Amino acid sequence: MLIASLLLVGTTVGGNKLTVQQSGNELRLVLSNEDVVGGLQMRVSVSSSVSLGNITQGRRTLGWIVAGHMINDTTMSVVIISSTDHQLPSGTGEVAVIPFSGSGFVGLADVVLGSPDAQGLDVSTEGTWLRDDSTPSITLEQNFPNPFNPSTQLRYTVRKPGHVRLAIYDITGREVSVLADAEVAPGTFSANWVAQHNGATLASGTYFARLSMGGEVKVTRMVLAR
Repeated sequence: MLIASLLLVGTTVGGNKLTVQQSGNELRLVLSNEDVVGGLQMRVSVSSSVSLGNITQGRRTLGWIVAGHMINDTTMSVVIISSTDHQLPSGTGEVAVIPFSGSGFVGLADVVLGSPDAQGLDVSTEGTWLRDDSTPSITLEQNFPNPFNPSTQLRYTVRKPGHVRLAIYDITGREVSVLADAEVAPGTFSANWVAQHNGATLASGTYFARLSMGGEVKVTRMVLAR
């Protein structure tokens, strides 16, 4: 089937939707269709802060021709057709996967959904905001000074709003101090730790600073040398 045949005049009403979903650093084009589909084409447009990689088949289009080329820096033209007259029965699942880097918006335009007999099908679309998961939401710098006595400073960066907890542990895993435990806005913060636990001076040795937010955790090793 030539993709040009999908452009025949005539539209069939059906409950079909093409959405963009993020999974890690992959952009997944997910088709939910009530009508039987024979092929589709579209333009994937992204913010200038997002870069797209090479498109590959989705789980629903294994064995299909899935091709894409960059029209410009922010737009990819995509064609998905079967070379063996395969069809997509009603269902939901990914039809293409595109790796990406950066953060920003991605949308779909000029979407053409075709039936096996080359009739146009109604389809709605939904874009999304992409977040580069290769960039951690939190970072924890090495304390300074290190080794230290009796106090040291910790700096950490938060890249999205959330609940942050910064705690200190001894070599046995016992929590000896909590320096932060609150909802914060994005920014860079500092905390000063005096090596005490419940007012008592702590002994020389190795301690760990643990920064956590959501499912992310950062740990740094510190040495108290009295």
